[in-house]
Amino acid sequence: MFADIQTVMWKEWQEILHQRGSIYATVLNQLLLVVIFAVSFSLQAGYEWLETPVSLQIWYLLPMLLVIAIIPDSFAGERERHTLETMLASRLSESAILLGKMGAAVSYAFAMTLLAALLSMVVVNAMHWDGMLHFYSLGIFLAGIGTCLLTATLVASLGVFVSLGSATVRQAQQSLGLGIFILAMIPLISLFLLPKDWRLSLAQILKVAGVTQIVLTTILLLIGLDLLLIAAAIRRFKRTQLMLD
Repeated sequence: MFADIQTVMWKEWQEILHQRGSIYATVLNQLLLVVIFAVSFSLQAGYEWLETPVSLQIWYLLPMLLVIAIIPDSFAGERERHTLETMLASRLSESAILLGKMGAAVSYAFAMTLLAALLSMVVVNAMHWDGMLHFYSLGIFLAGIGTCLLTATLVASLGVFVSLGSATVRQAQQSLGLGIFILAMIPLISLFLLPKDWRLSLAQILKVAGVTQIVLTTILLLIGLDLLLIAAAIRRFKRTQLMLD
């Protein structure tokens, strides 16, 4: 099965790189996004960027944007190009197809985010040079990798679930965008609706918990959401049903 997943991932990578007709144009566009994130986020932070959780913002925002841009095409694009039936008629299992498409999006987002994180490290050292080369602290770097992979998986699993039921890529993009917006707004709206005393108590709990515990709790929450959405996507992906659509 692992070999089948790799086959699907290779196919998806080729389509990602050639999605604008030219591999050079695609790489240039994506690298421009990476440079913008790397420079704009780290330019003013200084060495704090490498040593505190402030740098985690690039590890979840960038993969989210990258996956949102490509995952709606996973099944809706195949349907538009009339290649969905051919793919479903192949010997590949449903799980291999689904996980291969998700894996391609996640690995692509991770590679580009890692590049952005390393570039931001170069920017920090270049702009605040003190005679020594500074690197990310190990804890921040590992937390960033975990955040990136879990965020990308979250958006990818939600994206394939939406793409499976969408007739066009545009429809999938709109539905996914709305879904991500709702997921992002629910905590903010819930916090706003809480009584003032509860908000003060929550703020005190977060202050006592500390940054490390908050990050670990967030990672555990992302793992739970990822597992739920992957299970939902697997349940939604029925080869016979899609072939009849």
